[in-house]
Parts: sequence; structure tokens; C-alpha cells
Amino acid sequence: MSGLLHVICAGVRPDATEAQRAATRALAEGLGAAPGVRGVLVAESATHLLVATWLGGRDSLEAFAASPPHMAFIMRGVAAVTSGMWSAAVETESDPPSEAARLLVFGLRSSEGAPLYEWQVRALLDELATLPGACAGGPTFEERDRFRAAGCIAIPADAEGFEAALAGLESVRALGAPFVSAIAPVIASRVAG
Repeated sequence: MSGLLHVICAGVRPDATEAQRAATRALAEGLGAAPGVRGVLVAESATHLLVATWLGGRDSLEAFAASPPHMAFIMRGVAAVTSGMWSAAVETESDPPSEAARLLVFGLRSSEGAPLYEWQVRALLDELATLPGACAGGPTFEERDRFRAAGCIAIPADAEGFEAALAGLESVRALGAPFVSAIAPVIASRVAG
């Protein structure tokens, strides 16, 4: 089934209190109740809050973005605990995973220096799909001026050496700074159904 994946990568402020973080986690988990949502993975580390949300398709994005659960998460959650964030949306054939131990959220920023070619974007996405886990990603369609591609990998518990394998990918090494990512343990998972 063709759908849409929306990812958020938020940097958590070091001075955010545990109460603020807990409230933000609850709001992130509440995204599963937003219209059009097929599944949500929420992951958190000491430095990042990551959210991957699968929607029915492009026509679901506007209703999701304007929904009370999403607005509460952004305005009362993310705004209270983060030092900055980025988000992106991509079309994907991937279904939300039923389980994961960790979540990688990635983006390929548009380069202000050397141009990024379509073959480089495709090579990166192809290589990321070889890593252990359920990879969902693709070229962006709304953020093309900021991001050329984005997505996530739901990493299983038995995926040892994942970070080393990621760092060893030829495309990741060749792209350098435009490739951004964060990994965190999954704290909540919800699949509609």
C-alpha cells in the first residue's frame, strides 16, 4: 500500500526537566490518534526525540498537520524541550513496523555548495535499505529546498554493529555533512489495525 512517512528529529535541551520530557513523550505517543495515521514510532535518547509517523498518503498530511494531537505535540511538547528540530515527508511503499528496538531518522539536506544529483540520492536510499531493519524512505516532495531525501529505519534488537555499518556506507561517507541522522531507543510503538 502506498502511503506517506513523516519524520521528526528534535534535539532535546540539556536543561529540559524530566516532567517536561515525560509530557512531550505522552504528546508524541498521542500522535497515533491523529486522523490518517497508520502507525507511529517514538524514540528518545538523552539528546534526541525522534518520531516516525506513517499516514495514508499525501492527502492525509494536511489533516494530520492541523490536527489537535499534532498541534499539541509541536506547540506544547517540542517547543518546551527542544533546541531545534527538522522534519520531512516522503512517499513510501513501506508499512509501519510492528516492533523495533531502536529508530534511526535520517535526512539528506540540500547542499548549498556542491550540487546533489538524483543518482546520489538514489544511491544513498539503496544503501540504507541494505542495513538491518525495516527501512522506509525516499525523495522528499515538500521540503526539496531543504531536504532531498528522508526516512527512517526501525532497527531490531539483534542488529549489532548498526552504527558502524551506517558509518561504513559509501554514500554516507561521500555525502558528508548533508547527511544528517539520529538514533534512539524506541519508547512507544503504535500500528493502526
